[in-house]
This record gives sequence, C-alpha cells and structure tokens, in this order.
Amino acid sequence: MPRVARVFDPGSMLHVLSRANQGEAIFAEQGETRLFLERLWRQGAEWDGRIYAYVVMPNHFHLLLRVNRQPLAALMHPLLSWYAHRYNWRRQKQGHVFQARYQSLPLEREAHLLELVRYIHLNPVRAGLVESPDEYPYSSHSTYCGQKGPAALAAGEALALFSRDRRRAVQQYRQFVKDGMSLGRMPDWYRRRRLGARVTPPRAARTPPQGLGPLARALGLAPSAVFTPGKGSVAEDMALLLHLAIEEAGLTGGEVAALLGCHRSTVRRHLRRAESLRERSPVFRQRLARLARERK
Repeated sequence: MPRVARVFDPGSMLHVLSRANQGEAIFAEQGETRLFLERLWRQGAEWDGRIYAYVVMPNHFHLLLRVNRQPLAALMHPLLSWYAHRYNWRRQKQGHVFQARYQSLPLEREAHLLELVRYIHLNPVRAGLVESPDEYPYSSHSTYCGQKGPAALAAGEALALFSRDRRRAVQQYRQFVKDGMSLGRMPDWYRRRRLGARVTPPRAARTPPQGLGPLARALGLAPSAVFTPGKGSVAEDMALLLHLAIEEAGLTGGEVAALLGCHRSTVRRHLRRAESLRERSPVFRQRLARLARERK
C-alpha cells in the first residue's frame, strides 16, 4: 500500500519525533550525536522554516518547528538519510536505522508552544537520565537559559513570549521549567503505543528480585513473561524492564524508583546499561522485540 502523502500547510507549527528502529541506541556515542546536530543546523540554515526547540535522546529525538514555503521533508529527508547511511556504513550494517517515518504532529494552538518547549527539554529528566535539564548537553535548554546557540535556532522568538526583556524572559523560562519538574508526569505530546495487558503463557519462572515483580505487573506483564530460565541475568532483566517502563509505558524515573524501592540514581544507572545492551546484544534486542509484540 502506498504511503499517504503528508499535508503541507505553510505556516503550521509542528512537533516532529523520530525513533530508532527496535529501540536501538543510535545516538549513544557523543561524537555521533554532535555530528547529527551539526548536520541539523547546517541544513536548518538552508531551510526557510524556523526551529524553536530540540532534544536528542539515545534512541529518538524531538523537534519543535514551523514550516514556511519549503515542506518539512526538505529538512528531514536529507538529514535522516544522511545519518542512517553513515550509521550503517560505520557498523557495516544494512537495513532501517529509524522506525518507519518520522511523526509530525501539528500544534492545535500557538499557546501550546511554550508547553511543548518545556516538554521537550524535560525529556531527559523524565527518562531518568539526569536530575535537571541543565545537566543534559543535547537539547536547546542551555540556549533558552542564555547561552549562545545555533543561528538556526529561534529560541529568542519563543522567549519573547515570556517577556520582551531577555534577562527577565530567561528568569521566567527557568521558573516555568522548575514548575514543570515539580508537576511530575507531563502530558504526552505525541502518539505513543502503550503496553497492553496480554502476557505470554506461564512458564517455570524464577523468582523476580525484590521490586521487579511489581514493576512488571505495573506494565501489564506477568513476571513469568520476563523472568524465565535462560533469558538473561538479573541485571539484564532490570535493564529490560526499565526500558519498557520509561520508553514504552511513559513512566518517569521517579515513578520507577518508587516501584522498585530505590533511588533515582539507580534507575539512571540501569538505563545506561539498557542503552549499552541495545547497542551490543542481539539477544537483548530480541527480548525487547518479543515483548513489543505483546502490546495491544
């Protein structure tokens, strides 16, 4: 079946999201992330739209932008094609690097612009990778806080919605982000497939470590679907469940820590393990794919 053509609406504000195929950590290396961003800004300078915010996570990225006379594909197609080709060439691989087509969701109202900027910048916090967006280097948050950013990044236009005085606008933006962190769960600004309640038939399961059973059940999974003989170590089980909880089910690092009865730093440590396992372990990726097939 041919793909449905995207609607080109000049002047529209869009939230763009693209995920790695099978959750692979395609932005795990700092050098590759920087190269991706350099390419984004080089092409963004040639594109006649406006980019307001961005974040690059280990296995996906978000953009907030406005299209003008050139369609969105004029920016996205060469960017994603270049990165996918380079990524496969460096690893002597073939196949898709990004999962299907990128999503492009229109903002219903321009009043949502600042809400979405905050949502994008809090993604690393929500995923448990950092305690504060100040700690995450691969987003436009630092530019909104007053540091110099790429010429193609229109952060100043968004900040002006707080105040025409730049210093006051930065202060109000910081408070806005702080308020967002204290609110906990944020509404999703993109379509996300949720894990369903279907589970695999019971097997001779090993007893899950303390805390992992409740986390599995919170995701709609029977512990036996994850903690089965010969299906990996306890550390791999932890990494697998944390990936599912945060990347698929949309739980926050704090919520996962509460279910496990541990500190958020422990959650971040196991998330880093999950990124590493997705990068180097075919068995781990197969386990992720198997559980993904059990979604509703």
